[in-house]
Amino acid sequence: MVRPDLALTDVNADDYSAIVFSGGWGMAQYQYGFEGNYHNDAYNGNRDMKLIVNDLINQFIEQDKHVAAVCYGVSVLAYAEVDGEALLQGRTVTGWNGTAPGADGVGETARRQIESRGATMLASKSIGDASTAADDVYIDGKIITAENYDSAGYFGTVVARQVIDDFTSQPNDDGQPGDDGPTDQSQPKPVLMVIANQDFYHREYYESRESLEAAGLEVVVAAATTETATPHAISVVEGREPNVDPDIALADVNADDYSTIVFIGGYGAASYQYAFEGTYDNGSYQGDDSVKVIVNDLINDFVEQDKYVTAICNGVTVLAWARVDGVSPIDGHTVSSWAGTLPNADGGQTQVTRDHIESNGATQVASGSVGDTSTATDDVIIDGNIITAENFDSASAFGAVVAEQVIEAFNASAEATDQAILELVGA
Repeated sequence: MVRPDLALTDVNADDYSAIVFSGGWGMAQYQYGFEGNYHNDAYNGNRDMKLIVNDLINQFIEQDKHVAAVCYGVSVLAYAEVDGEALLQGRTVTGWNGTAPGADGVGETARRQIESRGATMLASKSIGDASTAADDVYIDGKIITAENYDSAGYFGTVVARQVIDDFTSQPNDDGQPGDDGPTDQSQPKPVLMVIANQDFYHREYYESRESLEAAGLEVVVAAATTETATPHAISVVEGREPNVDPDIALADVNADDYSTIVFIGGYGAASYQYAFEGTYDNGSYQGDDSVKVIVNDLINDFVEQDKYVTAICNGVTVLAWARVDGVSPIDGHTVSSWAGTLPNADGGQTQVTRDHIESNGATQVASGSVGDTSTATDDVIIDGNIITAENFDSASAFGAVVAEQVIEAFNASAEATDQAILELVGA
């Protein structure tokens, strides 16, 4: 026995985030547009109550809130009318695939009732795992439907997640979306790949990106400006377009929108070294102080959000010279990086990558010392949320490792969210 908390006559849609209709033949009493006569008079309900239910559905629709139903409860949505038309007209739903209560001496099926109102009803167990209806839940806009009792647990989770997503995407006082960002949580956010506008290492860019995209991740390329970026000529592999048009300027990047940040190497990466106090002989490597501040702030944002901060080759020096709470984010970390020299500074002074890295508190491993010592192709190190790679030889593995870590972190977060939602709905 269940004692309702509230009579439908006392419900105000303003007070609720969604409306959910349960199943059972008794739901027939709420079918606003049904014109037949059920043999069991309890299923016929009364016109006043049907009108109240229909008005409530209209209110939730007008307020752009979710309207949901499971099993035979979907028939209530089928017979609802909004602006004189069936609510489910042109919609795709799932629902009870068995019989409906007898009416007017004619056998009824739930499918016939629902499809007679212009909806497309999916076949039983046709969503996800075809051996079970446990995952048969379908979202069509703000309409959420589930097949039957087997789907009920997952149905509650999906409805809860959608409601929470709606809440977290509501505008703040400044009219901007809520802090938790976009509502699509079906895959990790894009990867932000940072290159220099001049002299980035093309092979590192190309092969890292190729591995990331092969894993199903979207890559967004950023640079100081969106002007065409040119690589080191020696770094371009024949057959690949050398120049890159960045998707976004670093000044326009919001760390909330990305799963991780990746700094690509090449001498040009020196232009992003926030705390480096020397003067590069090549003025383009000196960079712009305002851009360095932007890059440093971004690194801080990714660190604060507990996201991976990654770099390859000379890109690791960007992390070395960044400052988070006054110290380098790689202070105390072990990294892999370019084993050679950097562009000359201070009037011809030779710069060595290891000096830049270890002067900022990190330990740089020897070239080729990770995995197979005969090659640098697998020289990728994960140390906490810092991922680094030696050079162009390691680029493909670097992209694959970053992708694996991002996807694992996303899946772990999704599982934690699902568990929290299950606890929220009392599952």
